[in-house]
Amino acid sequence: MRSWIIILACAVSFPSAYSQTCCSGGVPLSGNVGFSSFEPQLFQFDLSYDLNYLNSLYNESEVLDDGSRVRTTQSILFKSGYTISKHFATDILFTYVFQQRVIEQFGNVTTDLTSGIGDAVLLFKYLFQDNRYTGINGQLGFGPKLPLAATDRTNDLGFQYSADLQPGSGSWDMFSWMHLSRQSFKRPQRNFNLSFTYRLNGKNRDYLGFSEYQFGNSYQLILGFGDQILLADRPVSFGLSARHRRAFPDKLNGRGLDNTGGSWLYIVPAIGIGITQNTLFSIVPEIPLFSFVEGTQLTTTFRLRAGFYVTIKPKMKIENESLF
Repeated sequence: MRSWIIILACAVSFPSAYSQTCCSGGVPLSGNVGFSSFEPQLFQFDLSYDLNYLNSLYNESEVLDDGSRVRTTQSILFKSGYTISKHFATDILFTYVFQQRVIEQFGNVTTDLTSGIGDAVLLFKYLFQDNRYTGINGQLGFGPKLPLAATDRTNDLGFQYSADLQPGSGSWDMFSWMHLSRQSFKRPQRNFNLSFTYRLNGKNRDYLGFSEYQFGNSYQLILGFGDQILLADRPVSFGLSARHRRAFPDKLNGRGLDNTGGSWLYIVPAIGIGITQNTLFSIVPEIPLFSFVEGTQLTTTFRLRAGFYVTIKPKMKIENESLF
């Protein structure tokens, strides 16, 4: 019983945060790598929908009164993981992305649309825990981002879209990830979490067919807690996190680009409902508290993620075991 409570609580107490590229758009990879829960020989799956609505134009930390630009990024995310042993696990994340940008100027409306398979992330993890004395569980992970997606999408006139509107980045990147969680001894379903992700970006050496583009490196820090109650015979998990993200400026042919990079702070509540013994449905909105961008950029107004989290254990592990 206790193991299921931990899995359900962790699934939403540490809600997925989201990656941002130039103009805060793009495929949300960084914040979705890694599962926070683990048990030996445990399979985990997560299928979710992510909506990022951008209608806030900033000059550094100042909000500009300009409604001429709207952008939405919709992503389908599929993540799976397997805990190989007490100390080792691996996860992989696949994505599909739809992006739309609408610009209205002088009575003219321009709409740009791109879609396609996004890049993937493969993560190898080392696990450690000390439930007896400190109640701390930890994971350290690293792995590559696989450039599976297209980087040469064009508009109706045959002009190639800018890097931030492409489904992929065209580069091999490296992720490092750390996750720590501590259970309350008096109330095991309550836990506190800390997560840190760093993304080291490589270079797309075939940008526009003749240039070299490199997205800025980025990191994010998340602090949160989660708990669980029983409501109408259903386990209901809830959590609250604060997420800080820093992205460094992009580079074109080795030179820093204006209007890229910045710092963001978000509040991320989350709620999850146990559908079956091994299935959780979660809803995770994301609300911006503070934005500071380099130059002038369009940034997130609101974000929402919803999806299903499923665990599968070997048959011998689940016999005579129930959620409560």
